[in-house]
Amino acid sequence: MLTIALFLILCLTFYTAILRKLNQGIYQLPDSTESPSEPFVSVVIAVKNEAHRIQNCLKALNQQEYPAEKMQIILVDDHSTDDTLQVVRNMNMRCAVKLLTHSTLSKYQSSKKAALELALHDASGDIVLLTDADGRPPRTWVRRMVLSFSDSMGLVAGFSPQCAEKPWMNDLLLVDSIAAAVTAAGLIGLKRGITCSGRNLAYLRQAFFDVGGFSSLPDSLSGDDDFILQRFVHQSRWQVNYVLNREAVVPAAGPTNLIAFLRQKRRHISAGRYYPTSVKLGYAVYHLLNLAIWSSIVMIHFEQYLFLAFIGIKFLVDALLMLRFAKLVNVRLKWIFCIIWEPVFLFYNLFAALCWFRRPVWK
Repeated sequence: MLTIALFLILCLTFYTAILRKLNQGIYQLPDSTESPSEPFVSVVIAVKNEAHRIQNCLKALNQQEYPAEKMQIILVDDHSTDDTLQVVRNMNMRCAVKLLTHSTLSKYQSSKKAALELALHDASGDIVLLTDADGRPPRTWVRRMVLSFSDSMGLVAGFSPQCAEKPWMNDLLLVDSIAAAVTAAGLIGLKRGITCSGRNLAYLRQAFFDVGGFSSLPDSLSGDDDFILQRFVHQSRWQVNYVLNREAVVPAAGPTNLIAFLRQKRRHISAGRYYPTSVKLGYAVYHLLNLAIWSSIVMIHFEQYLFLAFIGIKFLVDALLMLRFAKLVNVRLKWIFCIIWEPVFLFYNLFAALCWFRRPVWK
């Protein structure tokens, strides 16, 4: 029993050290500039059967606090079979809107990647911002993302929490989004960026092509936002940043139920097979430590309070870090859902192991 307890103490110590390092990375992120420069920007959205969502996204973009003459929106239709194109054409926009149709056979597994590549080649903006059709950028989004760029900044990522109509699902998705964002922001702050959200992302267009663009990435069905970030990190010319500002937070529609949530997670985690070996090992260590701490449940028959102590400390450390991040981006997080999320996180990571043997789909 003593040996098991010492092992679990060691695991908890390493686990806490990892989270402490992520916290340090978050506070090492550079602040946004207050430059008066207003470069021409292109907002790119790949759409596929989004007639029910794209209108609200375009309305949000139409209200941006950025000069209309210095902004264009490029929508790439990826083989939609609904009324997406008609909805877009009927919108009255204050800035230029370009509608592209991706109709050729994709050279990638992901047709979305091919659609985005088409838009990036066609974009006129010095800075290209990406979001999804279900995103709801605040009116300050473009301006705040632009302020995060400097002469050496090549990529800027931002927070994009997923939302749901059911209150309990919405709160659970928010915790999960913040947990992912803590990892993303912390590693970027440590100059070890691995993951980010394509729902809230911006490139310096020239920098994107300097690092090789999409053609230099693994041919995966998902994870292109992660892979392009990793390309930026592993070259020396361009820097990357993560915006910790409420003005740059882009909420987006998330899964409507747990089954859809698990499918989404399986798809996202499937990209991990293409990560560098060192990154795979890092994630493996983290998840094994998490699993080891949970395994202290076997001690409940012997030392109930010891088990509660291990799990309680883990929950507390996780919750404090997520609550601190939520405060930085001015998002209200209910601490009780930090606790509810813990077993869900364990379960979907075990479930997601299936993604290594099954091919996910985008839509």
